[in-house]
Amino acid sequence: MARRRRKRISKGNGGDDRPAQGRAGGGAHADRDASSKSGADPRVVIGILAGFAALSALVFASSWPGYVMSIRTRSAEAAIDERRYADAIEPLELIVEKTPSAWRRQVQLGDCYLETGEPAEALVAYATALEFNPRLEIRAKIGIAYFNDDPNSRQAIDNLLAARQADPRDAETNYYIGLYQMHHERYREAANAFRAASADPELLEKAKPYLEQIKVALLGSSQPPPG
Repeated sequence: MARRRRKRISKGNGGDDRPAQGRAGGGAHADRDASSKSGADPRVVIGILAGFAALSALVFASSWPGYVMSIRTRSAEAAIDERRYADAIEPLELIVEKTPSAWRRQVQLGDCYLETGEPAEALVAYATALEFNPRLEIRAKIGIAYFNDDPNSRQAIDNLLAARQADPRDAETNYYIGLYQMHHERYREAANAFRAASADPELLEKAKPYLEQIKVALLGSSQPPPG
């Protein structure tokens, strides 16, 4: 008697004769497909982030020189306010090296060189400032620098007189005109210039010894002393 063959049923495949591994693999592909449809493409995200990074770097690079300039300016001005003129020279030098047309910084640099006893260096800074801004007060500073470099310099008095013509009451200009005239024994002109500088109390104190010398010099001559 023939034995009936029974159909084998795998417990756990729900009657599906496909191998379990094959079905599992198909499910994984389906999961990846669903994920790629529901989420952003990683390559797009990376591209956006790279774009933001490049833009940030560009903005930083463009603003960095201005930031550095601001730091140097504040450092120099703080040193000048505290009369640490030697400390102000380096940041000012760096500023005008990058921006020669920054004439105010050139003037500050010249002032600092003059205060530290370097009139020749001051002349270079003042002359550069004058190229970019031909103001007569800068000519006064050039005259002062020439006088400090060489009291016999004709350029000293020429620049000082030109500046005084524009502003006859400027105390510092008149004071240095007085010094120049005093050095050349033109006592009358020196006395008039020193008196014009008396609007500045500090310069008046500096001028007093010279005025006394002028009185002595004129009393010993036929000229009457200044009033």
